[in-house]
Amino acid sequence: MNQYEIWLSKEQQWSADMAKEVLKRNRTFALLCLPVCALALGLINLLCGGSITEVLRCMLYGLLFGALILVITLLCVHKPDTTAYMDGLKKQAAVFSPEQQEEMARQLMSSDAICIQYKQDMGSRFSYDKAIVTKDWFLSSGSGSGPLLFKLDQVSQVLTDTKSFSYRAGGGGYRLRIKEHYYTIQFCFYDKNPALPDGAEAVIALNSRNVRDQIAAAIHKQSGGLEG
Repeated sequence: MNQYEIWLSKEQQWSADMAKEVLKRNRTFALLCLPVCALALGLINLLCGGSITEVLRCMLYGLLFGALILVITLLCVHKPDTTAYMDGLKKQAAVFSPEQQEEMARQLMSSDAICIQYKQDMGSRFSYDKAIVTKDWFLSSGSGSGPLLFKLDQVSQVLTDTKSFSYRAGGGGYRLRIKEHYYTIQFCFYDKNPALPDGAEAVIALNSRNVRDQIAAAIHKQSGGLEG
C-alpha cells in the first residue's frame, strides 16, 4: 500500500474506535439508570416518612423502571456509522493529485503533526473528534458539514468567534432561561474550496474555548503566522 492508502486505513480504524467509545458511553449511561432510579425512589419515600419495607418496595419499583429504560436504550442505541466520515474524507482528498495525496498522508501521519483530540458534547450530539495540523495541511473531523481537509496555503484568513444562544426549560409552574456558548473557527479561502458543497462553510463549532484556542494556536504555529 502507498502512504495515502495506509493513512485511509488508519482513519478508518480511528473512526471505528471512536464509534465504539460512543457506544460504550451510551450503554454505561443506560446501566447507571438502574441504581439511580432505585436510590431516587427509595430516598423520596424515606424523606416522606416511609417505613423500611416501603422504602425497599420503592427501590424495587425503581429497579424495574430503570430496567425498562435500560432495555429501551439498548434496543435504540447503536454504534455510530463511520461511513459518512470516510466518504467525506475521500471526497475532500479527491480534489488533490496523487502526488499531493501522498505528501498529505505522509505529513498527517508524521510525528511533527500536531494532533488535538477532544470530546464534543453539544445538545444531543456526542462524539470524539480531532484536529491535525501540519506545516501544509489541516484535517478536522469535528465540522458540522463533515470532515474538513485542505492545504493551509488555500486559506486566506482564520476567524475565531464566540456564539451564544439561550432557551427556556422547565415545567410545573416554573421556567428557567438557560444560556449556552460555543466557540467557532471559520476558514476563509482565497478561492472556493471545490471539496465543499455549494453554500457550505468551513466552520468548526466547539463547546470548549480551550480546545478552540489550542487548534487556532497550532494553525498559527504550523503555518508560520496565519491568523485572523
